[in-house]
Amino acid sequence: MGSAVTKQILPAVLVLLILVSPFGSTKAWPQSKGLSPVGQYTGRLVWVVDRTGGQVLARVVSATDSELAVTLGGVPQTIPAANIRRILIDGDSVRNGAIIGGLVGIPAGIFSCQGAPGPDCDFIAHAIAGAAIYGALGAFIDLRIHGRTVIYRAPGS
Repeated sequence: MGSAVTKQILPAVLVLLILVSPFGSTKAWPQSKGLSPVGQYTGRLVWVVDRTGGQVLARVVSATDSELAVTLGGVPQTIPAANIRRILIDGDSVRNGAIIGGLVGIPAGIFSCQGAPGPDCDFIAHAIAGAAIYGALGAFIDLRIHGRTVIYRAPGS
């Protein structure tokens, strides 16, 4: 019976691990090759963290590799790249919550078959259902938690 359970569970676990693999991610880590990629956020509010740790909320006007043009309270300002440690935007992905929930849901689904091993309980179906239900719950919880996403990180910080 142990080998039958292993034959049913192992493929489901392998598929899930492939799906949550960091190699399948299309989102890259924040780049530190200059500020120009921040230009895609023109018109959006961002949090700029300077070298001293101070934070300001500013609206992006434009960005080059060497400086960031913003408005602070409607007043145009230019911030040199050397003075910026990080730039963040409000909001973050719910992907981590979904992954954590899904990983918790796999054993929860499998253990829901406890006491009914054999043909009465399909371990793979229960594992997939548990991953889906707990993954959705994890995504919902992550959605309710306010976070920030780093869009620029200065070299060496």
